[in-house]
Amino acid sequence: MTANIKKTMAFIIAAVMVCLAFAGIVVWNTQTDNAFAANGETVITLQIDNPEMTVGDDTLSIDDSGTASVIVDDRTLVPVRAIIEAVGGTA
Repeated sequence: MTANIKKTMAFIIAAVMVCLAFAGIVVWNTQTDNAFAANGETVITLQIDNPEMTVGDDTLSIDDSGTASVIVDDRTLVPVRAIIEAVGGTA
């Protein structure tokens, strides 16, 4: 009888820990979407194979030649020059 109680308690504790872990992930994901905008920083959004990027609320062309973010050999390549210029830097 005590072995059953120990197994049941272990299962309940494990289930609670799993639920708490997923709750933390959900809270983190909902807070990161607005974290940058709340601090007054510039939010830049790039999409794979899309020659446009979103800077704040504006949609801009990355460049005149149709450059876009791509994935090559499991690595994401982004147009660094466009990102630097979007935040006010020079390349």
